[in-house]
Amino acid sequence: MVDIPKRRANRLRVMTEIFNAAHGNRHAFVATDPIRDHLELSEEEMADACNYLEGEGLIEGTQTLRLYPSQVSLTHWGIREVEQSQEHPEEPTEHFPPLVTVTQHFHGDVISSAIQAGSPGATQMAAIGSLDFDTVREFVQRYEEVEPSLGLDAENAAELQADIATIRAQLTSPRPKSEIIRQSLRTARTILEGATGSLAASGLLELLQHIHF
Repeated sequence: MVDIPKRRANRLRVMTEIFNAAHGNRHAFVATDPIRDHLELSEEEMADACNYLEGEGLIEGTQTLRLYPSQVSLTHWGIREVEQSQEHPEEPTEHFPPLVTVTQHFHGDVISSAIQAGSPGATQMAAIGSLDFDTVREFVQRYEEVEPSLGLDAENAAELQADIATIRAQLTSPRPKSEIIRQSLRTARTILEGATGSLAASGLLELLQHIHF
């Protein structure tokens, strides 16, 4: 039996990762394999998501003999729908479930996603705690202090800078969106975990442990 809520959740997760990797730029090409690895999807699951997104005109992929394109780019309509999803995370969009129902916890025993709640088509909100903005601000400040000593390669450094900028923008907003901050924190954590041997990265990771996201 096809798990429709899971399929819809995977489509949003993949689309959000593509958007973040491209920094919302429709002219940027994004490699799909790192996204599949990051989200821990099978080739079939990644192909299902990419084929759907491409078929609906939300992304464009390079021609390939593989199950899914090796590189993709955003379309104008794809950018608009992700922005709509992030601006109103409690509401569904034309192609995706509400963003707040698709939450993945790394380093935990539970992977929460949009799931059926007793009746066909129903969804259940993932249980997430409140976000401690003061600790998030402390994390951003600490990052700015140690950023030169993280030892990241250019690509990861640029991606982390973009995530920090997103977090900073949300923190200064009169109505910060917790889910957008959470997504950026998850990506930042993944990048920092790759900075093996960096004391600065270890310090930031330790601070992240005190933020419930």
